[in-house]
Amino acid sequence: MFSPFFNECRKFCVPEIIEVNSFDDTEIKEIMKTNLGILNDDYLEQIVRISEGNIRLAYLSGKCALEKQNLHAIKNAENLFEKYYDVFFNDIELNDDEILKTLGIIAFYKNIDTKKLSDYEDLFSLVNLNEVRFNTICQKLMQFEIIDKSFDQYLKIAEQCLENYFLYIFLFKKKYVQLSKIISCFFHKRSFSLIASLNSIVPIFYSDELINYMAIEVRNIWDEMISVDHSYDFVKGFG
Repeated sequence: MFSPFFNECRKFCVPEIIEVNSFDDTEIKEIMKTNLGILNDDYLEQIVRISEGNIRLAYLSGKCALEKQNLHAIKNAENLFEKYYDVFFNDIELNDDEILKTLGIIAFYKNIDTKKLSDYEDLFSLVNLNEVRFNTICQKLMQFEIIDKSFDQYLKIAEQCLENYFLYIFLFKKKYVQLSKIISCFFHKRSFSLIASLNSIVPIFYSDELINYMAIEVRNIWDEMISVDHSYDFVKGFG
């Protein structure tokens, strides 16, 4: 689907779409070294985690680290995301709860099959969102290229760094559904991807509040989870 900007350009010319691939970790690090003079491995690794191949976000992270001269300045990337995307997000009213829930659901599943939306009913119910409203919001988000639709069927967040951000908002900032409920409902179905997602989020948006919240939520369902068939995987993942 074409963006509003692209459609506007078509009134005056025949624009050409040139696909720009994400930068890999080595390229991001080299750019930080060459252009910003950042050589510290700890800084470089954190910039790579935050940016997920997005060179503009990597550059913003690097500039912030240089200005503050402190790794802690980019330990929690929430402020960086807000600064980077603030104007764009305001244009599409991204503070709307239903929009954030929709993005959180897509980020949680990574890919949504629009022809099998009933498969996601468990999470729809937990956040009080129905399929009709979900579809309506997705149409709007596709216009702004926040989400992509492939083969006219599968939805995903357009950028990996945004996927991490929206899942962080969904589970930790807004807490649209308690983490303990997510684990209880989905661990036996999606244990690997659930743990992988949490492991991606924590190093990027690290804070004592986030860690404490996770610890409390895991303790709340510890007895329940270690008494079921997947107890070994649960203890391995959260113990």
